[in-house]
Amino acid sequence: MRRSFWITLVLLSAAAHAAWGQGALQDKLYMRAPVLLEAPIRIPDDLDPATPVPLVIGLHGGGSNPSVFIRLWDDTHNSRFIYLALQAPYSVSGAPDPSFDWALWPKGDPALMERAAELLPAYVSNAIEEVRGNYNVDRVYLVGFSQGAIYSYVVGMHIPEQLEGLVIFGGPGLESPLESPFTKEPSPSPWISRNQVEHGATLRVFLAHGRSDPEVPLSLAEESLAVLRRSGYDVVLRTFEGGHQLPPGDILNEVVEWIISGRDE
Repeated sequence: MRRSFWITLVLLSAAAHAAWGQGALQDKLYMRAPVLLEAPIRIPDDLDPATPVPLVIGLHGGGSNPSVFIRLWDDTHNSRFIYLALQAPYSVSGAPDPSFDWALWPKGDPALMERAAELLPAYVSNAIEEVRGNYNVDRVYLVGFSQGAIYSYVVGMHIPEQLEGLVIFGGPGLESPLESPFTKEPSPSPWISRNQVEHGATLRVFLAHGRSDPEVPLSLAEESLAVLRRSGYDVVLRTFEGGHQLPPGDILNEVVEWIISGRDE
């Protein structure tokens, strides 16, 4: 009797599986899911807990990772701010090294990319709160390269009240469409609204861009410089010999001084 029961159960399960496979459609949904992501942080050697210092938060380029971006200031004379390198939330498969993306670009779905981008201001805001809970921080800056520069703009212009400024390396044009290698069509132009740009006008912005950048032409940085100036930003642009890459040490040292000095009162 027991053997007969198990045979019947197996046959019913096989029939149900066959019916499911023939008649059901499979799809995917994307769920908001709070998670804990590890982030490397560098602290000045002579940090005095009683003295507040700036916090700089790094957003690495698309396909990179925070273990690379945490080394951004290695060749500078920085020892005067805390530096946190965040990890983009979405892993990228097929890369030889750990690779992450800020807004699901490899999916090639603009609506999904927009949904993912909407979650980033809260991610950065939570990171600021976490660091403030452990260290004596005053001014906060975002620094981003390439895709990280795009989302530094997005985050900064959503939560300018939490930030002092943005550092944009190899960033986009604020009035030009974004082009992704994963989508057939560029994003709408402008990809960030005028209201958002104006909302962030209290921020200081430091732009640095390679004069021979083949992926993001220098003209896009110059466009952003003009847009930001029209909107009342305190903004500077530095160019350097090179392509789509991080700036050389002299410009990185200038950024360090710019961060430490703060805004002119």
